[in-house]
Amino acid sequence: MMRPFLGWSALALLLVMAAYNLLVVAPEVTGGFLPQAAWWGYSTTELAVFGFEIAGRTEIARLYHLQLAVVDPLFILAFALWGGLSLRPLGRRWVLLPLAFTLADLGENFLLLGATGFGSSPADPILALPLADAPLAPAAWFTLAKLGFAAVILLSVWSRRAARIERSR
Repeated sequence: MMRPFLGWSALALLLVMAAYNLLVVAPEVTGGFLPQAAWWGYSTTELAVFGFEIAGRTEIARLYHLQLAVVDPLFILAFALWGGLSLRPLGRRWVLLPLAFTLADLGENFLLLGATGFGSSPADPILALPLADAPLAPAAWFTLAKLGFAAVILLSVWSRRAARIERSR
């Protein structure tokens, strides 16, 4: 009973965040760049430009920070609990996947909050601006890990369901 509620809640929160990011944030930044959805990763320069542009748009920055600090953690909680409950029958080790996803996504949020000037006034310099460009920003490693863990969780749950359906035939 709880697992479907968590799954649908996670999906609803994900859709709300995606809609906000795609319809409000992306049009306001160079090239529509969104770090949370960058499957290919992103450099420190790309993140710095994104952070600078977001910080300069006070209302968008406020809502973006609210998303990173409140809405996304609620999604993370719902998705990780859904994944843990769905994978638990496969063994205790499988429950580590949602935990790894949680740590990666929360780490990403923490680094993105810093890169977008959370807690500073728009006049303050952003502390996360890089001294030198790197092919992947530290936050990008967390983004790639998060996306990878989410994919493994989803594929594992779906393959388990497909096997269960096949056995019932």
